Amino acid sequence: AIVDGRTSATSEIEGAPGGNFFLPSASTSHPLGTDDEELMQRAKNTFPGILMSLALDPQNQDTIAFLPDGKYFCMRTNRFEMELMPVHFGTGVDGIRNIDEFMNLAHNWGFRQVLHHEKQQPDSNQIGDSHASSSITRSHPSTDDSEIQVFRHPLFIKGDWRRCAAIQKFGDERLGENRRRRHSAPSFPMGATFFHR
Repeated sequence: AIVDGRTSATSEIEGAPGGNFFLPSASTSHPLGTDDEELMQRAKNTFPGILMSLALDPQNQDTIAFLPDGKYFCMRTNRFEMELMPVHFGTGVDGIRNIDEFMNLAHNWGFRQVLHHEKQQPDSNQIGDSHASSSITRSHPSTDDSEIQVFRHPLFIKGDWRRCAAIQKFGDERLGENRRRRHSAPSFPMGATFFHR
């Protein structure tokens, strides 16, 4: 492929919303550069990059975190809206004022919400996995299941800044179509949270 007048190898990412993505190879020249540090810095200024930073930050693990497989992330929407959204999304990045606007913007960036009825029975190996940054523990009785939302994007993988930098915002004409698409859920128990206590 030709990118900014330079030749660049690409790899195809299948299953992405709206078709396949072509991701620049890390070993060749592309607009973001080959240095992972540069990719990370550029990605951090985007909606997906801010989400990645928040989900990777151990201080936020009780509000937003990756599931053990690293392909899904979950959030407690009430806490996210009250504590993190005003600080990280209140200005800039489209000035999001409430969780509904956040959800709309997430969908516009290609993130898909995993529906509650799609959740499957647990894999006993995941429960209490101390090696996962977002190990699954039993829910506190006061936690409302409807407050916990799970999301995914084929390029939003835990710690993969190169793929995160490749995520693009869809135009408004694609928004309605993308909202209808849903993905299968990972295996985790009903009524469980995904956060460290």
